[in-house]
Amino acid sequence: MINKDYITKYKLNDLTPVEEHDSILFKRDDLYIPFSDIPLSGGKVRQAISLIANNFNYIKDECDGNIYSATGVKSPQGIVVTRVAKEFGFSSTVFIGNSGPKGIRKNNLMMNILTNGGKIDYNARQAYEAPLQAEIRKHAERGEKFFTVKFGINLDTDPESIIDSVAYQVQNIPKNLDYLIVPCGSAIMFGGILKGCQRYDIVPKHIVGIQIAGYDRTKTIEHIVGEGHLPYEFLRSKDYEYGKLLKINIGNFTLDPIYEAKAYDYMKRHMHEELNNKKVLFWIVGNSWEVRNKIYMNQSIN
Repeated sequence: MINKDYITKYKLNDLTPVEEHDSILFKRDDLYIPFSDIPLSGGKVRQAISLIANNFNYIKDECDGNIYSATGVKSPQGIVVTRVAKEFGFSSTVFIGNSGPKGIRKNNLMMNILTNGGKIDYNARQAYEAPLQAEIRKHAERGEKFFTVKFGINLDTDPESIIDSVAYQVQNIPKNLDYLIVPCGSAIMFGGILKGCQRYDIVPKHIVGIQIAGYDRTKTIEHIVGEGHLPYEFLRSKDYEYGKLLKINIGNFTLDPIYEAKAYDYMKRHMHEELNNKKVLFWIVGNSWEVRNKIYMNQSIN
């Protein structure tokens, strides 16, 4: 572990604000934007910074300074890992499937990996988790040393980075909420938020996770929170395919097109009556709009 100065440098413990728009409260974790040259935002960036900083010496001494991660071509995880690895002086390789040079050139998320110093391995013929992990294992079998960023695994090996960094952000949400609503992909964030509610004695009447592509993630949530956790509801939206982008503006900002926009749309259309005249907070985990729509090449965004 390196000096804990990184917590201050990257403002890991600064609480992002809660704002009200159209009678709904929003936890604006998308306003956590630690880098001046690319607008990566939100809890996943905070998790990645904490994870790589916490494991800095291990990555440097035992992994030859290499970080590998598998992701989908429509996910911002690859550019998050790439930019954070670069920040700490490490090399990174992002593994994708069912793609190649033409597809990479048409995808701003992938191009941002390259312009920020990362490598892309596209040898896997399929984009599913199993073939991507099999491709990474081939590199291990060749004797390569590397640190794997896969938040589902990292939450067990480094819960401080993956869970506690999320739980900490719960502190400034109101204690008298009727509904706390959280967009979910893997639901790791949701598990961290649940832990935070319990830790800081913030107990909304209803804590609701909305999985935006119809997947049941309750096993992951139960694994994170353990026994004796706060009650929660887990809803599965099948309104949109994962890869479809949905644009929704709230006040002067835009919701993430994969996660937040779909969960917000589900909330508005399917929960309208039960939320009427209730105190509701919608948790914005992050926002990938800008890195999907522009290639950043080391210039300042300020």
